[in-house]
Amino acid sequence: MKTILRSLFMATALMVGATLAKADHLADRLTFSARLQPPAGLTTTGNGVAAFMLNSTRDTLYFTISVAKMSSPLTGYHIHNQRTGGNVIIDFDGKVLGNTVRSFITGTQLTGLMSDFIEGNLYVAVHTTTNPAVEILGFIKLESDWGYTVSLDGTQAGSGSLGVGHAAINFGMKGDTATVRVVARGMTGKLTAAHLHFGKPGANGGVALGLESTIQQDSMSMVGGVSVSNWTDLMVALMSDSLYLNLHTTTVANGEIRGQLRSTKTLRFDAWLNPAAIVAGGGSLGKPSTGYGVSTLWLNNTMDTLRYNVLYTGLTSNAAAAHFHNGEANQSGGVVKELTPANNMLSGMWTKYDAMSPLTPALISELLKGSLYFVVHTDSNPGGEIRGQVYRLAREGFIAELNGTQASTNSGGQGTAIASYDRDRTNLHTMLAFDGLQGTVTAGHIHYGKKGESGGVALGLEPFTNNGSYKYSPFDNAISTAMRRNDSTYVNIHTSSFANGEIRGQLMRYYRISSETQDTTTTGVAENSLVNSIFQLFPNPVQSEVSVMVNSKVSGIASVMVFDITGKQLILQQEMIATGISNLSLDVTSLKAGIYFTTIQVNGTVVSTQKIIKQ
Repeated sequence: MKTILRSLFMATALMVGATLAKADHLADRLTFSARLQPPAGLTTTGNGVAAFMLNSTRDTLYFTISVAKMSSPLTGYHIHNQRTGGNVIIDFDGKVLGNTVRSFITGTQLTGLMSDFIEGNLYVAVHTTTNPAVEILGFIKLESDWGYTVSLDGTQAGSGSLGVGHAAINFGMKGDTATVRVVARGMTGKLTAAHLHFGKPGANGGVALGLESTIQQDSMSMVGGVSVSNWTDLMVALMSDSLYLNLHTTTVANGEIRGQLRSTKTLRFDAWLNPAAIVAGGGSLGKPSTGYGVSTLWLNNTMDTLRYNVLYTGLTSNAAAAHFHNGEANQSGGVVKELTPANNMLSGMWTKYDAMSPLTPALISELLKGSLYFVVHTDSNPGGEIRGQVYRLAREGFIAELNGTQASTNSGGQGTAIASYDRDRTNLHTMLAFDGLQGTVTAGHIHYGKKGESGGVALGLEPFTNNGSYKYSPFDNAISTAMRRNDSTYVNIHTSSFANGEIRGQLMRYYRISSETQDTTTTGVAENSLVNSIFQLFPNPVQSEVSVMVNSKVSGIASVMVFDITGKQLILQQEMIATGISNLSLDVTSLKAGIYFTTIQVNGTVVSTQKIIKQ
């Protein structure tokens, strides 16, 4: 009964916040991208951009891919899966128009690939007559900043302390900033220093990044941001589980508690809980509080299970109740799940199978929009003592299809652009590639203006190299407002032939392809009947002989070629195959130990490119 009364009190007390303007800086979609570049050792001007957007109902993934300045005509244009050996999972099969392909993935195909998209297992590869192994490729990644969880204790530090801590440490996508939120409790002394150190669990290492500037006045919490100048070193350490957080105190100078930075290949979220958020949301505090808390959360790749951990301290009295609420920042919202406080912590799993409060697709949408928050209630403050909005690390994305029609020119040029901003709206990541212009590029910008309108420059996109631009730009809320409301920004490429812009494309927040491309040229990927054919190489890694199993939908000449990383062809073997299963043997004893690409063609069409490792 007490829990129900507290919930009703909270819902009523915060209603005054409901008239505030909507934040709306995050939407319930996810954006993925790939920058296509030559593999190591290959020199070519080719480059490209792939942009993908998962719609709000999370049942369709729309994408547009454009390449620029390729060395020769295209012979293959695929999505490969590294997890399953680099096999082709999507052959664009005649959907290429010039330099661009646009299409969508839906139904069971998308369901089966969603984890691979989120985990970063998929890559786009483009093949040409000059470079049949691959000319450019790029892994498809979620447009996201980097989020890590840290659980700290005295055992990991070897100090014998009973203190514990919890931290959310995030790095900007560019790698130039880190944000830190740490709560510690049960310490024997106050914080005097804090660092990220290089080192695996149980090993000590040198300081990687100083965090002293984020220590708060209470000397028991940390909140703030720091600049990063050694991102490459930090990323290498993070990828090998070799970075830890060490908190030094007045009583244990070498570090009282410590914890390894951990990440998962899932969607990451976090929250910072404090009393000010209660007041900002329209509530009030019967007793002033200096409490605070930090939470890290992660959503599984089927998007039906949310795990959460919260550590809080400094409350005026013991926590009596806690909940997830549904409401935007600075606004009130009803309870959507009851939580159980224990030992100054909230920890658990919320699933779609929850009998009392299932995690529904609608609530997943609210989570992605930043419209779920924690509230911890106490006897002193039954309406809520601390609150924290749950925000994702995935960035807000926009996609544009560039062409002459939108610029009101007769240009046949076309391209793809993607833009994303971080949840705090401090920086913008942009990538674009285009080709087929009548003039040479003189400038490129993001402009203010709705579709069909012209407007002033919001951001410059220079420099351009080989008809591509890849950069980060300082950003502010004014630009983000125009971007996210009514699609009021566009990309404009100015050339020597069209000073006002030769091609242009509206940046769309809810991107949906304008139409599927179909190949009407002789330079695109030839349409074939091999989409559902199966090609496997084994063993891999290999010592002397590779078995090539081909389950083909057509008969003809199968060409198996091996290339080194520079694109030089080292082996060519051709055999006639029939419809159905064929088994071929490839002798690789002449190859030195290393990484190679094996390309399979049937009747002259590239149908699979896979990586092999020679031992």
